[in-house]
Amino acid sequence: MPRTRSAGFIGLIRLVSWHRRKLAVIAAMGATAAGITAATPPAPPTVTAVVAARQLTGGRQLSAGDLITRELPSAALPDQAVTEPEVVVGRTLVAPLTRGSVLTGLSVIGGRPTAADGKVIAPVRISDAAVIDLLRIGDRVDIVAADPESGSGARVVARQVRVVTIPRPAGSGGGLDPGTDDPQTLVLVEVTPDEATALADAAAGSQLSLLLG
Repeated sequence: MPRTRSAGFIGLIRLVSWHRRKLAVIAAMGATAAGITAATPPAPPTVTAVVAARQLTGGRQLSAGDLITRELPSAALPDQAVTEPEVVVGRTLVAPLTRGSVLTGLSVIGGRPTAADGKVIAPVRISDAAVIDLLRIGDRVDIVAADPESGSGARVVARQVRVVTIPRPAGSGGGLDPGTDDPQTLVLVEVTPDEATALADAAAGSQLSLLLG
């Protein structure tokens, strides 16, 4: 009997010891998991931003198909980031954008450009439509008039005038057809009233072209 009691007591001690080791392992695992959770930084806050759905050319009138929205870290967004596509649809893109670029309030101008004091906005339809792809809003250009039939040579009608808008249809691509009355050949420039009159007179009987410089 003493041996039986002794063996039972020893077995009880071993059982208690085993349970203690098991509980210690569980506690250690819990502490490790808690430490990992505490060490993992929370996900940064995100904001819905409007980005270019594809590469876009400057001067393009934006359509809904040109834009998509993405959730981006708020800390990574530029100032004046656009968060709703409706804000910029129908407005004119100031400069080219690569696919995925975030649009801001500075990326577009309003549908109707405004001129500085003492200046007016004049439309100029140029004969060399391919030049459009080289232009950027804000460029300074000389406007030259030439009448191929008169043989009188070219003359500068306006010097260093600022390009304010390059109208492009929302659904247009990059190609131009010089044989059509394509609105992509139209450029709006900021000029003085006298220059606007001279441009209108020149356009009546001459072909207009731009000199970049």
